[in-house]
Amino acid sequence: DFEGYKIYKSTDKGQTWGEIITDAYGKEVGFKPLAQFDKKDNVQGLFPVDKDGVKFNLGKNTGLVHTFTDKNVINGVTYYYAVTAYDSGYASKGILPVESGKFKGKNLVSVMPTPRVPGYEDPQITIEHQSGYSTSRLKFNVLDPRVIEKTHYEVFVDDSSFSKTAINIVNTTKGDTVVKNFTQLDGEPLLFDGMIGQIFDEPVITIIDSLSGWAEGSKGNLGLEFSLFRSGVRLPRDLEIRFFDHVADTSVLVSPQPINFQVWNTTENKQMDVIYFDKNNNDTVDVGDRIVPIVYVHGTPKGSWKVEFKQPGSGEAVNPQPGDAIKITIAKPFEGIDHYVIDTEPNKVNMEKAKKDFMENVAVIPNPYVVASSYEVPPPSVFSAGRGERRVYFVNLPPKCTIRIYTLAGELIREIKHEGTLLNGTEPWDLLSSEGLEISYGVYIYHVDAGQYGKKIGKFAIIK
Repeated sequence: DFEGYKIYKSTDKGQTWGEIITDAYGKEVGFKPLAQFDKKDNVQGLFPVDKDGVKFNLGKNTGLVHTFTDKNVINGVTYYYAVTAYDSGYASKGILPVESGKFKGKNLVSVMPTPRVPGYEDPQITIEHQSGYSTSRLKFNVLDPRVIEKTHYEVFVDDSSFSKTAINIVNTTKGDTVVKNFTQLDGEPLLFDGMIGQIFDEPVITIIDSLSGWAEGSKGNLGLEFSLFRSGVRLPRDLEIRFFDHVADTSVLVSPQPINFQVWNTTENKQMDVIYFDKNNNDTVDVGDRIVPIVYVHGTPKGSWKVEFKQPGSGEAVNPQPGDAIKITIAKPFEGIDHYVIDTEPNKVNMEKAKKDFMENVAVIPNPYVVASSYEVPPPSVFSAGRGERRVYFVNLPPKCTIRIYTLAGELIREIKHEGTLLNGTEPWDLLSSEGLEISYGVYIYHVDAGQYGKKIGKFAIIK
């Protein structure tokens, strides 16, 4: 069964894939992966059965992820990545884990990182909770900036099922439902329209102790113990107990009596009925007393959250004073009334910034070019004749421009029309003249005509 996957990286078209792994006899048996991710289960560590002294690494129970970012790269250098899957083997029968190949297919890709165009600004994603009260979280990031458009999405919650809450997302700009009945609300990645999202539903309605307690400025210092009243109703609303210097309400049930406090559902700005347990019947809220807000279920009063007053952790006990308040913050899962909107804006160029960046950052790399460069692509195969194509790069270019290369005497050697994208401000030159001849060593002048961005003149050297 599938257990995990490994990511390998090469700079020589897959002839090598990183640090070599050898067996007990010094024979090459594989490569150390750049990264590895496996399922969270009871399978991890080294497979107990070895082959010629080598044990297969089954992973560290990292959990599976669906994106990986390699930051150890250089602009202009071509890299090759392979993703391989492996199973867990069968130790009791001596069956070793099996790993897929990394030579051809969809699991192999070549990429060349390049700088963005001058003045580039990333796509933007904004999320707004338009209605409802849930404290669950939606998190969306740009995965592929090339496909992000100006789009409006609406997120709907379906809580009609007793077993699972589902999320539906509609692209209202195009009238398409892009996500339907998505129920993996524990952070499982969600991919659509160039975005990667995660939805974290609150697993249970409960009191958030770290966000509950005496409100700032309160003078009372009694200890507070929060809990659910017996088998009461888990009310998914924030509450506040407010104290006054006069009778402010009357408790219900048990022993109704005048009280100097009120309980408010602050989420919906509604006052609530309350049960008050006055332990020593002194008409004063003090140690041992309990306050229980009431929820009406089909007209029947039910207890909800409970606040019990305890001795303070230190110092003399100070009972609640007029103006004091106690906040009770609740973790609130999704409800059908929750509604979100997501708006996306595509990447763009800030022209004011672009003109400045263009004049300051356009360059040739490497400069000087000495015999060869790490930016050059290897020959097609190990059996190819020659050293492969020579190459330098013009970097930090705008999307469209004309590059002209001259000798110091002013002779035009080559004209290159650059037509790129917002993500690629780079143009290669193979060090050939317009006639296809290799240029000689020396110093050359380049002129970049970028229209509204401006014009830039610079020098670079070729040392063969």
